[in-house]
Amino acid sequence: MRKRFRRCKWLAGLAVWAATLMAAWGAGAQEGEDFAGANVGKLSQGDGKPSADKRNWPQFRGPNRDAIVPEANAGKLYRAWPAEGPKVLWSLGGLGPGYGGPAVCGGKVYFEDYDKAGSLWMMRCVSLADGKEIWRWSYKRLIRVNHGITRAVPVADERYVVTLDPKAVLHGFDAATGKRLWAHDLVKEFGTSIPEWYSGECLLGEPDRVIVGVGGKEMLMAAFEKATGKVLWQTPNPENIKLSHSSVVPMKLCGQKQYVWCTMGGLFSVDPAGKPLWRGPVDDAGQLAWKPATAVAPSAVALSGDRVFMTSSYNVGSVMFKVGKAGDTFVAKSLFTLKPEQFASDCQTPIVWKDHVFAVQGQRFACMNADGKVVWTSPEGEKFGLGPFILADGLFFLAEGDSGKLHAVEASTEAWKEVATAASIISGHEVWSPMAVVNGKMVLRDMNKMVCIEVGKPNE
Repeated sequence: MRKRFRRCKWLAGLAVWAATLMAAWGAGAQEGEDFAGANVGKLSQGDGKPSADKRNWPQFRGPNRDAIVPEANAGKLYRAWPAEGPKVLWSLGGLGPGYGGPAVCGGKVYFEDYDKAGSLWMMRCVSLADGKEIWRWSYKRLIRVNHGITRAVPVADERYVVTLDPKAVLHGFDAATGKRLWAHDLVKEFGTSIPEWYSGECLLGEPDRVIVGVGGKEMLMAAFEKATGKVLWQTPNPENIKLSHSSVVPMKLCGQKQYVWCTMGGLFSVDPAGKPLWRGPVDDAGQLAWKPATAVAPSAVALSGDRVFMTSSYNVGSVMFKVGKAGDTFVAKSLFTLKPEQFASDCQTPIVWKDHVFAVQGQRFACMNADGKVVWTSPEGEKFGLGPFILADGLFFLAEGDSGKLHAVEASTEAWKEVATAASIISGHEVWSPMAVVNGKMVLRDMNKMVCIEVGKPNE
């Protein structure tokens, strides 16, 4: 009997130890290590050279944070492709599993990567011209594969690159040399909880700063100076609201610039100094009318008339709400909600064009008007799943999430009008990473490979 008791006690202790080990492995707890320290990490240089192209895609969803390529940046895009698809300009294989998308600035492509063999998280910089490596910075960080590892798109300009890594360390780099200039461990410093499936937030870049949804014990949102990492302002977080995978979006609502961010506690807005403006959307009784469940990946999008649209997965559906003001008080009032079968984008943030909302609804690409009515969907049979999409020069580019098949579709609020398809460009599974289009070139990736293809002629 005593032996059985000791054996049960030993097994119970083993179970606790195993659970603790797995929690540490999953949450990134390498005790005693300073991931933000000045002497952390290794920098290596390659022989790649930046391309001469100065047109940029400097952050998640581009310069205007709307996934619409400015006309001057798009190039003259082709309306027909050869049978084998657009020309592949370069390809990088062997990437660590993930969806870390590209930022493009100054003829360079920046993206997060992970080396499983060496347990190294990396910020990489390659040439837009040929994909040759210019520099990479890495540090040792144990991260187990959990539906991939990398998820974020960096913020890049001519001088600085800033990103949030999978274990919620904020890194600032010199864009030319790759030297890490500063870092903040959001978990240690601010009490941030690493979300399930790791950090997926993409920072919002502004000329001298990045805006970050922190989701810490005392800090909801903050602005960090690009050059030094100094906290310029912070928004308090008295309810300890957690971050998920949604990203901060700048909007002009009621005539005022605002930063809007979706959390697991609903949507929040702050002014350019970090002062809270509203939380919502709320119903007639002032109670939250919509909030995510389990996790949220899409970000909010703005329509005309101070309206905001938000969508999520996990059987949550969507909401359209209007931001109004009475005196000095802002209110985000729900206009209508939509069930998941009516309209819900699981992963990708919708695109708003001509006051219509475009996203993958279920498996099909769909166009919805501002009243919540679906105007058209793509034909049955094509399964876009969690695949990305972007709008450039009057064309939607869409990748099927499970196969990588690429589609070019005329932008229209009336009907689906496909102009070209290509099935052989990228064929790995889980093609979920955001795309970038820069002056006739498109950069996209699957779980383990990144490619740059020619989709048009460059502007002179």
